[in-house]
Amino acid sequence: MSDRAATANGGASWYPRWYWPSFAAPATLFLLVFFLFPFYVVVAVAFGGVSAILREPVPAWNPAQWNTAVLGFSFSNISHTDGLYHAAFLRTFLYVGVATTLCLIVGYPFAYFLARHAGRCLEALASQKTVPRVATASGNAGASTPHGPAPSVS
Repeated sequence: MSDRAATANGGASWYPRWYWPSFAAPATLFLLVFFLFPFYVVVAVAFGGVSAILREPVPAWNPAQWNTAVLGFSFSNISHTDGLYHAAFLRTFLYVGVATTLCLIVGYPFAYFLARHAGRCLEALASQKTVPRVATASGNAGASTPHGPAPSVS
């Protein structure tokens, strides 16, 4: 078969082979810009240096200039039981495990209930699950008190 994709009936379709995969290009570009570049920035800051006067991080953008001794120091403090980061590293995995377990305990039964028994109330029940999360994420949760609007933080 040439550069044409086959259809279900065995004939050639009107679109070239790259047609459907090209729809992934915007998402791939999005991931490159908004995930890989910030990840590279974090790594560049981590392997960079510290300014002598203000003691602020100075990123090393060129990977050839990265200070890999920092990586060895961090790994030794994670892997040794008396290391600087060991307890925090273990607590992180504990918290992630507890949070994942709680999400599974709450999420699966709720999703099962919505899929099986919601019927006419599906939209109302689904919005009850998502609205508090959206309100909290946008900073609108608790925007007012019984005595009027909440005071400004700034």
